Amino acid sequence: VYKMETVGDAFVCVSGMPDCNNGEHSACAMLLLSLDFICALIRYKALHSLPLTLGLRVGVHSGKCVGGVVGMTMQRYHL
Repeated sequence: VYKMETVGDAFVCVSGMPDCNNGEHSACAMLLLSLDFICALIRYKALHSLPLTLGLRVGVHSGKCVGGVVGMTMQRYHL
């Protein structure tokens, strides 16, 4: 699992990129990472007495993806 970027309030991670983990795709790794995020938020909310309305959304996409360099002055790699 590789952290690609943060877009607004979204944390974008990928699994199965050719240069990471020999291109091995693991949907299970992505789901376990999501579960870790959710569990960490639950513990953090309990520890700091935060409102129950504080939440986390998780989305998983499986399938092919296209990436490329975007921008002229400040080039960045995007999926």
